[in-house]
Amino acid sequence: MIAILAGTKVDHIVQQLLKISNSLRDKVNDITLDTATLMKVIAKKCFFKIIQVTGRFHVQKLALEAL
Repeated sequence: MIAILAGTKVDHIVQQLLKISNSLRDKVNDITLDTATLMKVIAKKCFFKIIQVTGRFHVQKLALEAL
């Protein structure tokens, strides 16, 4: 884990994450996200070598809602 940030405003979060060195951000291999589109945008802008994974909780919630 390299950061815990409050809020969902893309510009603010991107600005904070970009303060972390490129070499450290390049070490991030995967990111677990909820289903919010904004979080995917943030991840793509700040982490170039990642695999995005939707968290198990969110997948289960969507499946239960579908039932």
